[in-house]
Amino acid sequence: MSGTHESLVPPTTFDRAQELQKARGRNSGERSFRAGSGLRSPFLLSGLIRCARCGHAYQGRTINSTKHRKDGTKIQVLFLRRDGQYFVDGICSDLSFFGQRSRDRGCDGVHAGRVRTLKLIQIPFSHSCIKVRRALELKGLAYETQDINPVDRKAVIATSGQGLVPVLVDGGRAIADSTAILLYLEETYPRPPLLPADPALRAECLLLEDWSDAVLLPLTRRLAYWHTLSVPGTIERLFFPGSRGLRRWIEGRLGRRAVRRRFGLSADRNRRDEAEVRRAAQLALDRLGGRSYLVGDTLTLADVALAALSAPLWAAASHVRDDQSVLALLDWSRAIVGEEIVSLYRN
Repeated sequence: MSGTHESLVPPTTFDRAQELQKARGRNSGERSFRAGSGLRSPFLLSGLIRCARCGHAYQGRTINSTKHRKDGTKIQVLFLRRDGQYFVDGICSDLSFFGQRSRDRGCDGVHAGRVRTLKLIQIPFSHSCIKVRRALELKGLAYETQDINPVDRKAVIATSGQGLVPVLVDGGRAIADSTAILLYLEETYPRPPLLPADPALRAECLLLEDWSDAVLLPLTRRLAYWHTLSVPGTIERLFFPGSRGLRRWIEGRLGRRAVRRRFGLSADRNRRDEAEVRRAAQLALDRLGGRSYLVGDTLTLADVALAALSAPLWAAASHVRDDQSVLALLDWSRAIVGEEIVSLYRN
């Protein structure tokens, strides 16, 4: 039937929950119960959901906020709890309903500890930051971003003790470096996995991810910046969006000089980079061999890294983008990074 979706729990479990809920209703009377245990729980599945790993049942809980709605009623937060661990907007992925396994809900990392808010400190157009954002999205993790100006690193230094982005803040912990963040996410929030379980394939995946970092990350950044420097007003718009008049002109000149020095940009270096990126793109395509993924038959960190770190080539000169190998690599990466990232660099 159109407009419907598959059931989230088996029909037998839902029927049993309905019966138990009726019994709870008969026993609840006029009282308002916050606890989720026993027959008085207002939660439909409270006590019915068990962790397949430890066997403990999840119980419903309610927190009454101090804030009120316009109609005067209190705002309430409903959640599931087990042994002091709280589950908001979903439950851990490894659940069994009376011996029946539920479908993966992608909340394994929440199972490992209390609910935390992830924050990504980033430069929005940084391909290393795009790499991390894509991994967060693939794992279905909610996160907020703190955008910094490339010329002002005080916020990231205060948080992580160093000035490079991305930095992921998870609770009281700050993790710097895109690869370190991806490995942290894989360990802390393992579902869905972005690394193969097989040790040999896992090692191969990490090796390919490292190749993208070592070769493509600096290469595509230099090519994108070299072309960007030739487009009037682009550096001003990216680095000094609030500047006007003479100040904007001066800051633009200083910004372009700083970018050239920071990344060693020159006409000679750009010619070498153009030749190198064609070779690197062909190596990547040869490795893919017409397949959708670099390792195995599922998306991995190696694919995320290759796609994200290739993306700045959309901002390179047209004769670089139009090279057959480069264009084929960009077409492959488009499906992984998405149209929003393609538009970000092309514009």
